[in-house]
Amino acid sequence: ANYVISGKIRRLERVDGPPTRSVIELELAVRRIKGEKLLLLRTYRDEVQAADSTVRATVDALNASLNKIYAKFLADLSKI
Repeated sequence: ANYVISGKIRRLERVDGPPTRSVIELELAVRRIKGEKLLLLRTYRDEVQAADSTVRATVDALNASLNKIYAKFLADLSKI
């Protein structure tokens, strides 16, 4: 491998409403192994309203947020 991806969960929570929503914030970094050069360091945040107040709906909202964050991260990766 030529690169290392690392991350920190800054925020991962259910916010009771109304409306109930999920909030996720991740700090993601990409380093080149050779020389330890930092290529990308960015914080990604997303908030999604849950379909209802159940735990299942919150999990679904968190998954939707995570998918959005991963898409943004991949778009950023394509630029380096």
